[in-house]
Amino acid sequence: MGLSALLFTTRLAGAFPLPTPTSQGLSPGLRWMLAMLIPVDVLAVGFGCGGCNLICFSLLAGTSITAVLAALEARRGTGARPLLLLSLLYATPHCICANAINRWWIEQIGYSPTCYVFALLGIGFAVLGLRGVWSRPALVLAAAPGGAAVAFGIGHHFFAYPW
Repeated sequence: MGLSALLFTTRLAGAFPLPTPTSQGLSPGLRWMLAMLIPVDVLAVGFGCGGCNLICFSLLAGTSITAVLAALEARRGTGARPLLLLSLLYATPHCICANAINRWWIEQIGYSPTCYVFALLGIGFAVLGLRGVWSRPALVLAAAPGGAAVAFGIGHHFFAYPW
């Protein structure tokens, strides 16, 4: 699921030339919000998941800093492609948590790539918005995965729901 969403977003983003900030017509505030949603989504996913094994923790810690730097570059219109490459790391099968979402993957290949699906989707929509594709709707679409990850984290850590 996450890999197909990433491939769709990468293909869609690659279909458009990289616009400059002046040709996009994005306000500086909208550009800033879209860029900052990238590390926010990564950290939100880390709140819900983040740390069941060394690979998971490394992905969260190592890419959070990189996501902030790449988001700052994307705000200027130059970091869209590095962000998409960075997001490929989140499709790496690494999770060993035996929950309902991961169970099938763990049975098939031993690890699951689904923990960072929310970050993948958030990065994809933020990059689309920064590149001038659905700029205003992309703000909501990039914020929604982070909100879902926080809601999952609250349910998971404080109420033991759904597992």
